Amino acid sequence: MKVGDLVRFCDGSHIDSAVAAYRTKGIILSFDEDDDPIVLWFDSSFFGQPEANFRKHIEMLSEC
Repeated sequence: MKVGDLVRFCDGSHIDSAVAAYRTKGIILSFDEDDDPIVLWFDSSFFGQPEANFRKHIEMLSEC
């Protein structure tokens, strides 16, 4: 996982979960002090606001 990768949220629950439903596409902008990715979600109601996510909840769709 690196800056620029295209990712989606995947916490192991059903894909119809409320969180996963609006985090289907995002791009990694940086990493926090715990090495978890900071993601800019494209299809979120918070579009334009980068958000820290646990590394284990992120699935890579395409490498940069």
